[in-house]
Amino acid sequence: MARFKSGISQTRSLLYGIARLLGDISAIQRGPKATAKRIGRRVAGKATGKMLGRLCEPPLPSLRSGSGFLLHQQPVVLRQA
Repeated sequence: MARFKSGISQTRSLLYGIARLLGDISAIQRGPKATAKRIGRRVAGKATGKMLGRLCEPPLPSLRSGSGFLLHQQPVVLRQA
């Protein structure tokens, strides 16, 4: 279930989106070299963010949902040989 975004959060998101757009326009005005640098940095940032997200995510899907995994964990039964 998605959380409700407050008004200030929506405003912040809008302002960051506008800033990103203005940065793109500025890079285009400075020329192809600046535009290529900006695109490269954005791609590298997205890749880094994805890798860090995968590195930091919980090992089991049930931990992500906050469903109280430890309360619902089944006991481990070892077989006797």
